[in-house]
Amino acid sequence: MTVYGLYAESGPRHKKTMVHVLDLLGCVVRGATSEEALDAAPEAIRDYLAFMRRHKERGVPPARDRIETELVVHLDDGKWMGEGDPDVGFPWDVEPLSDDEAERYTRRLEWMQHDFAALLSGVSARALSAEPAAGRPLVRILGHVAGAQYNYLRAPIGKPNGLAAVVRAIEEGDDPLGAFAEASALVLDRLEAVTAAERVARSKSGAKFVTARRIFRRSLEHQWEHLCEVRERLEP
Repeated sequence: MTVYGLYAESGPRHKKTMVHVLDLLGCVVRGATSEEALDAAPEAIRDYLAFMRRHKERGVPPARDRIETELVVHLDDGKWMGEGDPDVGFPWDVEPLSDDEAERYTRRLEWMQHDFAALLSGVSARALSAEPAAGRPLVRILGHVAGAQYNYLRAPIGKPNGLAAVVRAIEEGDDPLGAFAEASALVLDRLEAVTAAERVARSKSGAKFVTARRIFRRSLEHQWEHLCEVRERLEP
């Protein structure tokens, strides 16, 4: 049996809740209410573990392992742990990032990008831009994912040259999937080149702290959140 700590944050009256599973970096659960998000956490953890097994990450518990969850903290006062608030942010975010962790998390992000490409490989440009009955067109999800990644890459790591133009081309160009793949490759190249000094540095963006560890966490969480959204849209 493995027990996974849940870090929940929501607005007043426990609406629109986000749950972070820091033991499985990148695994997040959203719900319209706190109860919905917390109830969905065990299945979301199983899904994330299956993703890690599929890509052969080392040290993943076997599928037969029993999953338990424990609510570590639940903030509902309008402050968000995941956004770098110095008063309530994750202490984990400010710890130095090891070389092994940087390599492992970069590979996870690469796998998510690979899964995005596989999901969308047979989707036409017309279908990518089509307005769904609910939600936004797939091309806008891709643009949002890449645009968020552009925003996450800031000091102490910094943005790769050319990323901004490629992100714009996802929604404005003729080849959105090609532009998304190019944006993904630029991000991976930058993360693979993170230096020892960048892994331990800490900078500020307004009142919020930024570290390499926080950049990796937000990159993985956001990519996974929207990979799940696209998969639910496309898979029966």
